[in-house]
Amino acid sequence: MRIKGDTQFNIYSPHAGLRKYILHYNIVFPEHNTFAPQYTIMPNACVTLSLAFNGTSVFAELWCASLTPTLLGAEPNCYRVLLLIQLSPYGLYQITRQNQFD
Repeated sequence: MRIKGDTQFNIYSPHAGLRKYILHYNIVFPEHNTFAPQYTIMPNACVTLSLAFNGTSVFAELWCASLTPTLLGAEPNCYRVLLLIQLSPYGLYQITRQNQFD
């Protein structure tokens, strides 16, 4: 099920069997000035798997739950596409059995 979509931001619900682990998928096609220099991720209890493609390489990062705001700035503008997989607060542990604190 598609939740919201436009030419840059597309949010999809996961398959019913994955809903207790994954909250949603967000596929972003940033344009030159989509993200402002002050773009900041606010603290939350979720983990996000970020896959970014810049035209030649794919970059993978795991953004863990945070207690303080994280400034990203305009960095996401340099990618052609971002796939963000927002896990539930306990989703990473359920999939990996790895303690989130570690």
